[in-house]
Amino acid sequence: QKIPSLNFNGKPMTSTIKPAGLRSKYILREQRATKRMAIIMACFMVCWIPFLFMYLIRSFCATCYINVHVQAAIIWLGYANSGINPILYTLFNDDFRKAFKIILGLSSKKR
Repeated sequence: QKIPSLNFNGKPMTSTIKPAGLRSKYILREQRATKRMAIIMACFMVCWIPFLFMYLIRSFCATCYINVHVQAAIIWLGYANSGINPILYTLFNDDFRKAFKIILGLSSKKR
């Protein structure tokens, strides 16, 4: 919808007002992006906080024993985050999804 008005020179100019539907689409898109980022950050924290605490404990408590298998699992949990990230970004981002489909040859995109 165009609303005519006058600028400083007295010439007519128009400005565009966004309908309520566009604002709600924008808000929904922002909410989805916030949820996606929260999921990505939660996965990051779940994978790396045990690693951080394990090394803090080892640094400040020389007599504390941490099972070798538990240490390996915590280290691999941190490494697993590197494997989880591409999956999360592929699930949540259309551009990443399209790129992976092209790389894997699953896209019907004409070249």
